[in-house]
Amino acid sequence: MVHFMTRIENRLKHIEEQVNKIDKVQHDLTLLLSRVRDIEDKFGALSCQTRDLEHSAEAIGQMFDSVKAQTDRHESDISVLKSQANRSDSVALSVELEKAYEERHELRSIVTDLQCRSMKANLVFNGLSENVREDTEALVRSFLYNELDIQDVEFGNVHRFGKRKQDRPRPIVARFLYQSQHSLVLSRSYLLRGTRYGVNEQFPSAVEEIRKKLYPVAKRLRRLNHKVKFVRDKMYVDGVLYTGEESVETTQGFSTADQPMSTRTHYSDRRDAKRRRQSSTPLSPAGSPASTSRQDNSVKSGKDGHNQTGTTRCQTTGVPISEQTSDETHVKSAD
Repeated sequence: MVHFMTRIENRLKHIEEQVNKIDKVQHDLTLLLSRVRDIEDKFGALSCQTRDLEHSAEAIGQMFDSVKAQTDRHESDISVLKSQANRSDSVALSVELEKAYEERHELRSIVTDLQCRSMKANLVFNGLSENVREDTEALVRSFLYNELDIQDVEFGNVHRFGKRKQDRPRPIVARFLYQSQHSLVLSRSYLLRGTRYGVNEQFPSAVEEIRKKLYPVAKRLRRLNHKVKFVRDKMYVDGVLYTGEESVETTQGFSTADQPMSTRTHYSDRRDAKRRRQSSTPLSPAGSPASTSRQDNSVKSGKDGHNQTGTTRCQTTGVPISEQTSDETHVKSAD
């Protein structure tokens, strides 16, 4: 009996222990449930915050799209404005450049004209032997007397120009005080054909380069019995301004009257201007035997516009037009 009671008591203790454990587990479960509820509450709050963030992100995305669209429109407008500004600047720059080119061309023309005027009374003598202590003016006077039978010439100044070369003497440029003497020397330059000497008019380098290109054409046209005349850097064929190979072909067999009025007027103006310039040049003293002889010789040699060797002469002045000129006549005359 006692043993039975002991066993019952042990079982009761065991049951109490188990009940205590169950109570503890239940307590733990209660705490766990409370924590789970807290977590659920927090998760719910987080879900709400997440939804709010999603709404905010969506609003921000829409705002970004709107800003991007506006930015694209602004960039397009800026590109259009830049294009218009560049176009206007380009047009303005083109106008300025064209104006500058025109002014530059006009200034070059003025400078070339002034150079031609300053060289009008000059002649270039080639082939005259050069010495270190020479009297250049006396050398030219001796040359004119011995080769061209001309004396009593009045010079402004006479000097050599260009770089010294061992194989040939430098040319000499001489400024004549009287146009009649200048023309007389030119009219007798045909006497130098076949010799090592040469006499040419002096022109600026720009004019001389153009004339060099025209000399072969002039030779060919003269062989075809065309009348060729040079006026500075322009060549006239049968009284018509030469502008190229085609113009030569079209002018064959045509007189000046068959050409456009603008061309004939231009040629007439140039001829009249040349006459006026010649009339303003001081002449040698009238009545002197030397002056009369020079004028008579000039008129005789230029009567029909050609000399006895076939040299073409200017129809206005009777002065022969040189077909060749020295490369060294490009330099300006030193007054």
